Amino acid sequence: LVAYIEENKTRELSPSPAVDPQFSSILEYVAHSTDRTTHEGKCLAIRTNAIHIETAALEMNAVAAKNKRCPDPAYHFILSWPEHEKPDNNSVFDAAEHAIKSLGLSEHQYVIAIHGNTDNLHCHIAVNRVHPVTFKAHHVEWAKKTLHYAARESEIKHGWSHDNGIYVVHTDKQG
Repeated sequence: LVAYIEENKTRELSPSPAVDPQFSSILEYVAHSTDRTTHEGKCLAIRTNAIHIETAALEMNAVAAKNKRCPDPAYHFILSWPEHEKPDNNSVFDAAEHAIKSLGLSEHQYVIAIHGNTDNLHCHIAVNRVHPVTFKAHHVEWAKKTLHYAARESEIKHGWSHDNGIYVVHTDKQG
């Protein structure tokens, strides 16, 4: 795949008709720099472990196509901060990568896109449930519970306010 992409950099790359473009529409939305309806700036920063953001959808679709038994390889979720908190990009990426790791998907392909087009800073995370080496699909169990716990851990680590959720942070007199 790497050799093919490198050889065809100048050509527009698109998946073959046999590849279901699961990631194309998600990544088109999350990675686009402006909001298509308001034409205002949307995407502030992007981090991916793909070869390049421009080929991320192609790469993720190609890996997903290697597992014929996984009908829903694209796992997409959002982390959002309260209106009064505006964490820096590195802290947002750290929280997103912690969430990915908590779900057991740290070795999988992902794209994280930070958006600032709403009152609440938020980031979209698109992860391929199909492993890029073994091509086995990872079943994400207890995602809501896991993500709530990971969010509380990131809030504690970065000193952010604690949001409501399944888990609650209590601070005693000693802090």
